[in-house]
Order: sequence, then C-alpha cells, then structure tokens
Amino acid sequence: MRKTVLGIILVLFALSIILLYKTFLITDRPNIILISIDTLRQDHVGVYGYERNTTPVLDKIASEGVVFKNSYSTAPWTLPSHMSMFTGLPPSAHKVDIDNRILGKDVALFTEVLSEKGYRTGGFFSALYLKPVYGFSRGFDKYINQIKKHSDEITEKGINWIGLNKNDNFFIFLHYFDVHWPYRPPEDIAPKFGVDVSIKKWFKFGKLSYLRNFSDPNIKMSKDVRKKMINLYDGEIFRVDRSIGRLIEYLKKEEIYDNTIIIITSDHGEEFKEHDSFGHFHQLYSELINVPLIIRFPEKFPENQYINSPVSSIDIASTILHLVSVKVPAQFKKHGKNLLDLTERNGDVNKSNRREIISETKKGGTHHFAFLKNGYKYITQYKYRPLIKKKRWVKVNDKFFNSLDDRPEEYDLLKKPLNSQDQQKILDSMKMKISQYVKNNIPGIKMSFFSSENQKESNLAGTLKFSFTPEELPFGVNPGPGDDLTKNQKSNLFDFKLKVKKDKKEIIFPYINKLHGNKTLTILVNAEGNFLFKKTIDLNELYKPFLVYKNSKLSIYISKEGEFFKSKKVNLSEKDKKALRTLGYIN
Repeated sequence: MRKTVLGIILVLFALSIILLYKTFLITDRPNIILISIDTLRQDHVGVYGYERNTTPVLDKIASEGVVFKNSYSTAPWTLPSHMSMFTGLPPSAHKVDIDNRILGKDVALFTEVLSEKGYRTGGFFSALYLKPVYGFSRGFDKYINQIKKHSDEITEKGINWIGLNKNDNFFIFLHYFDVHWPYRPPEDIAPKFGVDVSIKKWFKFGKLSYLRNFSDPNIKMSKDVRKKMINLYDGEIFRVDRSIGRLIEYLKKEEIYDNTIIIITSDHGEEFKEHDSFGHFHQLYSELINVPLIIRFPEKFPENQYINSPVSSIDIASTILHLVSVKVPAQFKKHGKNLLDLTERNGDVNKSNRREIISETKKGGTHHFAFLKNGYKYITQYKYRPLIKKKRWVKVNDKFFNSLDDRPEEYDLLKKPLNSQDQQKILDSMKMKISQYVKNNIPGIKMSFFSSENQKESNLAGTLKFSFTPEELPFGVNPGPGDDLTKNQKSNLFDFKLKVKKDKKEIIFPYINKLHGNKTLTILVNAEGNFLFKKTIDLNELYKPFLVYKNSKLSIYISKEGEFFKSKKVNLSEKDKKALRTLGYIN
C-alpha cells in the first residue's frame, strides 16, 4: 500500500515537472504566422503608397508594427524565392533555382529548427512550386496541399489548425495564390475596382489564355487593356486582404494576437508592361523584386515604424529564429540578417544602405542578376524566351539605376556616359561583386578573357566543344553590346563572339560538377578574323586557374569549381597575377 502511494506521488511529481517545463520553458515563446501572398507587388499595397484601398487589413497590421520600405525578393518567381525564405540562402547557394531541382539534405529549413525546439508546425500551400517534392515539407507536422483553393478556404483551414494547436507554441505558414494570374476576383469585390460584372465574360482580361499573349515584349498592350488587367489584379489583392482579416479576428477572439509574430510578405511581384513584358519569371525590375514585408510583434517591434534600410527575403528565417530565442545555426546567419537590429538602430538609413542585396533568376533563359547597394541598382545583361515558345531569344543590355531617385527604374544611367567618378566606381564595384558572387556560389566551368589596359579592344570569335552535353546553357559576367554566348548552339557545341577590352569577359557553364570519365573541352578561338589557337583540355585534370593562352594582348584562363589548389604550383608572372586579381581568382 505504502509503495502504491509512493508510486502515485512520484507520478504526480513527474507530471508537475513536465507541466512546469511546458509552462516556463516552452509556452513563454511566441507563436509565429508567416503569410506569403503570391505575386503581390509592393506598390499595390496601401501602406506603401498605393492610392487604391486594396489592403485595409494589411495597412492596419502595419500601423501596429514595422514596415520595411525597401524589401527585395531573391528571385522573380515562386520556387527559388520561397526556398530563400525558408533556408536564409540566395538561390545560387540553395540551388533550387530551376524546375527540376530539389533541396539538398545538407541544407536546413528554419521549420526544422522550430520543430526540434518543440514548436507545432503547419503549412498550407497553394502553388505547384511549393510541393513537398522540392523539400518544403521538411520540419512540418502537417504540410497540406491547397492548390486551386481560394484564400477564404485556406484561411478557414488555417484557423481550424490553429484551434487544434493554440495551447502549444505553433508556427503556421499560409500561402495565398489568388493574386497570381489568371485573375478573377469574386463578383462582390470586382465592382469596387472598376470591373463591370454585368458584361458577359467580364473576366476576359484576367484569363490565362489572354494574358499569355503579352509576355512577348514585341506585343503591345493598350492603356485600356492594362487598366482592366490591373482592376482584376487589385480585386484579387482585396480578396486575400479580407481573408487575412478573418484570421486576425480569430486571433484576437482567442486572445493570442499579441503573443503571435505576424510576418506578411510576397515571393515576387507582377509586371504590366512597365519594361515591355507582362507576368514574371525572367526580369529583375522593381515591379518584380520589390515586395512588401510587414512584421507585427508588440513585444519586440515598435508600432508604426518605417525602415528604409534595404532588406531581403533571406532575412526572414534568421529573424524568426532570433525572435524565438533559439541558437541560430550558421547557415541562417551567413547571408541573412536579424531584422530586429534595424529597429534597435531606428532604421539608420545611411549606415545600413551599404547592405548589398542580390536577386537572380534563370527561369526562361540565361542566368542574370540584380545587385543593389548605396541606392543604386545594376542589372546584368540577360536573354530570355517569352512564354510563347515559337519566339526567339531576346537580348537586353545591362541597366544601371539610381533606385532612390528613380524607383520605377525608368531612366537607365548607362544610356549616357556616367556623370561622376563616384557612379563609375560604384558600377565597377557592383560588377566585381557579382563576379565574386558567381565564383563563390555557382560551380561549373569558367572561361575568362582578359586584355591588357594598353591594347585596343579585341574581337574574338570561337567554338567550345564538350565531349558531353552541359546541364545548362552558358551565361556571361560583365557582358557588353555585341557579345553573344550561345550563337548557333547545338547540343555540346557552342559558338560565341566577344569584344574584350581592359575588363574581363567570362563565359560560365554552371553545375558541371560531376566530372568523371573521359570528359574534355576543345577550345577554338579566332581574333580579329585571324586564327588564334586550338586546344583540348582534360576537365578531370583541370586546376584553377589554368592559363590556356597568352600573347602580348590577350590572356585566356579556364577554371573549374573549387579553391585554388595549394598543392598545385602555378608559376605566374606579375602580369598574370594582376589579371587573376581582376578576375577575382586570387587576392
């Protein structure tokens, strides 16, 4: 009997310890809601200055928290942008940047960290690019497919899930797809935004079959058509905003609103022919990569504060982990920042404007980048195929904008000679940074061309022949007018032409990282119309850097992924060292 009583006492004591542990070590942490409104551009949100009343709920949440005015997504399409949110890494680092890539097991999601620390985790996604196959479901107790479901249904499911888990610390991810094309807001909302729903097929201008035509930059869009599309688009924004309002009402009713971190953002925006195209995926202008970012959590974030400092979607993961007081793994601190630090400094614009932001994309064409720093934005040259497959490649030159004074990015500073040495230094620095970023994050085969400062420009033409077919098309760093990297491309054959001056040109074949067996590259180059050289290189024996050819005017290097091997002695002249420093290969 005495043993039985003692046993009961011990069990009760153990239960009390468990309850105390839950009360004081777990439940004092905040809940977290991450809301991603797919395709929502920043300048269509009221708190960011939009004249239409598209987002009354978001505006109210913003007035109770912090608004990041210069928030950028890492990519202009869903898959890589969301993966950056969850990993805290840019696309070239997490490598889930084209349709058939999945997240490597060596890369963590912040949801996995939360789950390990005792959080209940639920996700509701409504886009194909967020399916579990890509790796998004890791760390979630429930990750539920809501594709083809509208925001009201998703909100209802989210509320039900919170109801089941509100007594524990929870994280929930709500992804709304309504704003993405095709656009068809409900008939009780559409008239609020100038849509005449009495007309048969009033939603014609939001139909996918109709919208696709305008992805071709050669097809013009009238002002009337553009206005009708935007009316439908804005109606969809209002629909999602209203749904989020229902969620907020529920949180207040359950008295968990103030103990819940609410983060509202988007993966990318939408273009309505501001820069000749429609939709998203392949361009990096402000209408595509400037996205809203609003955080409400009264305990840590002040009310009604606007932060001008540049921030990125890679900061979301690091910020969440800092807010819940867990040890933040190095992966999430390597690129991402804790956004709470900006509020503690009261948004020191001058200091934090030095933050470097990179966005990138390979969707639909050659890899290209946007680089932001010191109030300037540089977009590399790129090529892309419109959604209409019969169209050919379209080439666009590099762009350079003063993003502080020219937010719509209407005036390209490169149309005329730059008006100051400071601007030229900033541009040169940006080009070098992108080159370094490529070197550090994108494995592959790289060919670099460098001519001496005293020589006039060299016109090069050549052919690269691999003994296998590369995984992806090449792209160039620091290209210029007249350069062509994929002329007459046939399987493993690539014709190119370049104009090389005192700065470098670089051709990169990304992701050639499984080099085994008899794999070679044959390089044939002509300069100024005269035969220059032909050389076949065994890629398995390739070290970095490898001097392929050199004369008094021109040096050509080839390199493979990996560090400069200390075990391989390379005798370099001072000129070679200077060239390699310019290329970013050595210090």
